[in-house]
Amino acid sequence: MRFPGLVAAVAATAFSITAANATLITVGVDDGSGIQTVGIPGPTLSGFIGPSPNGNWIVQVTGSLTPPSTVNGNTIDTTALGAGTLTVYVTASDLLTPQGLAQFFSGFAVSGVSGGMTVNEQAYYDPGNGTFLALNTANPLGPLGGVTFNGPSLAASQNAASGAFNISGLYSITEVFTITADGAGESANANITVTAVPGPIVGAGLPGLVMACGGLIGLARRRRKQQV
Repeated sequence: MRFPGLVAAVAATAFSITAANATLITVGVDDGSGIQTVGIPGPTLSGFIGPSPNGNWIVQVTGSLTPPSTVNGNTIDTTALGAGTLTVYVTASDLLTPQGLAQFFSGFAVSGVSGGMTVNEQAYYDPGNGTFLALNTANPLGPLGGVTFNGPSLAASQNAASGAFNISGLYSITEVFTITADGAGESANANITVTAVPGPIVGAGLPGLVMACGGLIGLARRRRKQQV
């Protein structure tokens, strides 16, 4: 006895699990010595708590993926031990969904920005599925959006929507936090969320409209024949 529906459901489930397991979250920190991977890259969560590579920042950063296509750069907590700039990268690579025409919606937020600290947040889509390649100026697709928050500020947020992208194959999303401090003791909490949403295909409704019009014309002809 065959169960084609059951086989299809099992196959779909296996594919979803495989796709989710293939996703890799990687966190990088740059405090003036170049981007260095921190923590342990993993399929669903990568985090780091400790001093920055040069030891002039205290950093707590986690990145996560909410299937199928929401990337969260969560809990970017930083405290400066002196004046300087810190850049934190959260990359979700090997993303598979959605495919085809899609749009990205980004949310940028901060809380507790102290002193003269500034926090710049950017989000990037990379069709080359790279890690920390968001700032490559050769990337023709550019940023998905960004905003700069200036301290002191208790809380602030801003949203951005990208244009449509035709996604084909694996891709990555990189969220970039650039934090500049005037002196020791300044701190901030920052967050970026990027969600990919399948977009409407231009002209997709035309065939249906033509069929509907054809049906109405046919119905009108039948009614005229019945009246004759």
